[in-house]
Amino acid sequence: MKKTLAVIGILGMCSATSAFAMDNMMDMDHMKMMVDKHMKMMDTNGDGMISKEEHEEGAEKMFKMADTNNDGMVSKQEMMDMKMKEMKDIGMMDKK
Repeated sequence: MKKTLAVIGILGMCSATSAFAMDNMMDMDHMKMMVDKHMKMMDTNGDGMISKEEHEEGAEKMFKMADTNNDGMVSKQEMMDMKMKEMKDIGMMDKK
């Protein structure tokens, strides 16, 4: 009986570990997609690198996208809305 419980416990831990590993792989896939999206948007000269100037231009572009009410400031809600849209765009959330 003790051996059976030990085996069940070990199998449960293996399943949990596999599920955790799968979640992490999916998270890494999503992270890669997010980085790829940002690289594509910011790397305007297509050299595979982001210069300080490209970063500044990209940051300005993202700020303008987030500032949906055009008041020159980004609220927490505007930032949340932008992040939710990004997550939907890369398939992290169901599109509704």
